[in-house]
Amino acid sequence: MVVSTHDRIIWQGYPAWSKFAWLYLVSVAAGARGLRILWQGATGWESWLAGALALLVCAACLRRWAQYLIISTRVVMRNGYTGKDIQTIKIEDIAEITLSQGPIARFFNIGTLVVHSKSDSSPLLLQGLRDPEIIKTRLEACRP
Repeated sequence: MVVSTHDRIIWQGYPAWSKFAWLYLVSVAAGARGLRILWQGATGWESWLAGALALLVCAACLRRWAQYLIISTRVVMRNGYTGKDIQTIKIEDIAEITLSQGPIARFFNIGTLVVHSKSDSSPLLLQGLRDPEIIKTRLEACRP
């Protein structure tokens, strides 16, 4: 769904880089293992370093997969590569907005907004948002 000229974009973004901290940690471990093997003069270090690089590329690709938009008339999760809407909830159909945040996410200041619809459809999950309280406040301000 394309944003029409009557719609106003309130907020748009992608999941925060810190959502993928676990991938960075595994990548650093694989890279360190590869460097240790290289330092010892053994073979096979190339595979470990290639694996570490592949994990970093995965994190970059996963981050851009989901694009989130709060538009004056609806909330949208869109495929960041194709531009195709994955899930949409109209603002007037929002029943409840909750914030889900565990202790690690709270440390990184990221969270998931769960947008519940008045219908029985599955909730829209805006995952890995930086400053989720601010985005929740913006979304609540759009509601009638």
